[in-house]
Amino acid sequence: MRRDELTLEGIKQFFVAVEREEWKFDTLCDLYDTLTITQAATDHHRIAQAFKPIYEGAFVATGASKGGMTAVYHRRFFPADVDATVAYVAPQSLGAPDPRYVPFVNQAGTDPDCRKRLRDYQRTVLTRRAVVVTALGASGATFTRLGIDKALEHSVLELPFGFWQYGAQADCAKIPDPAASDEQVLKFLSDVGGIAMYSDQGIAGFEFAQANVDAGGNTEQKSRPATPLPPQEQTRAGDSLVEAQRRTVEPQAQQVQAMTAKQGKAAIAVDPRQTTPSEAPRAASGYDLLDSSAAVARIEAQIDKDLMDYASRPRKKFIGARAHEYRFAQYAEDWRQKIERVGTLNYPEAARGKVYGSLLLSVTIRADGSVDNIEILRSSGYKVLDDAARRIVQLAAPYGAFPPDIRKDTDVIEITRTWTFTNADILQTSARKE
Repeated sequence: MRRDELTLEGIKQFFVAVEREEWKFDTLCDLYDTLTITQAATDHHRIAQAFKPIYEGAFVATGASKGGMTAVYHRRFFPADVDATVAYVAPQSLGAPDPRYVPFVNQAGTDPDCRKRLRDYQRTVLTRRAVVVTALGASGATFTRLGIDKALEHSVLELPFGFWQYGAQADCAKIPDPAASDEQVLKFLSDVGGIAMYSDQGIAGFEFAQANVDAGGNTEQKSRPATPLPPQEQTRAGDSLVEAQRRTVEPQAQQVQAMTAKQGKAAIAVDPRQTTPSEAPRAASGYDLLDSSAAVARIEAQIDKDLMDYASRPRKKFIGARAHEYRFAQYAEDWRQKIERVGTLNYPEAARGKVYGSLLLSVTIRADGSVDNIEILRSSGYKVLDDAARRIVQLAAPYGAFPPDIRKDTDVIEITRTWTFTNADILQTSARKE
């Protein structure tokens, strides 16, 4: 990041477009493989190098939880970047779950009696479940998403971890004993157990905005999404020109101000290039505004088109390794039996006794049983087997028409399976592990 990019305009955001719903988890795993601790440390290193020419004095890196972990990674790979590292909670997890957590919590603190008080309190909450549930229901919070019983149990089980993470040995005296009032029990559960984060209101803070938009997919209703942009304020004629001029001048003034705000009142040397008359702010013209307005209009129109295209897509059901609903599981099983029967009868002659292997293939079927698309997601490495798989799909078509219970909410079904051409000249298909 260059010095002239230390503004909001210099920040870049990226996203990964995932074509299929069942690929999201694998894509997330791929991102975690890419976004390593080395990558995180390198990002912090670039930030430190960008600010050091601007700010004098000692540099301290800090963070909490994942931020604390990143601060530690930064110090490991670039020990000379900062003068000190203060990590407020840095759980260096070995995996999910990390087997070290439970033994650690069971031995946390210096007083075994304190740990016993925590266990007794947990039992107290569960034995007073009816009272606690009633009080939570009357508090105004709702638990329809997770269920109030499950939310309560999650909070109780996590309570020792939260207590030792944010508390200390001296806080043991604050743990309510079994004879404490209901009010005392509830307050401690709220303050330390954090049960509010399991409520609908707490969960809502972690949900993506797209969860509130129903735009086709496996839904029965067709919806018309609107452009997901904030409402624009109404302006008077001539306001846009003044606003454009302000947007041109102010960011540069703010940048200079930020870059000169050091510890104390010392100022940095001004780059002579920044004072060159040729780089003086240019007042926005009417043509600039027209171009900007047209660009915004084009973007809005494209967003509208993309969302409308998404909403009008066929209602698709992806059938991978886990088809829990009987209606889809039965359809997929009938499809498998037909494919294997036709495939074995029409085993590629060029491959018999010579070539064998497996490939990952996806077949999209319309409601009338006809084939909409055939796609090889992972080749076998042999053209003769890949071509044979495509041919077998066509030979076995048409497949069964969707029964009424499937047709009511599904227009197309996509079945993804691993196809194995065995050395016994038999075709076998199996569900891909998700």
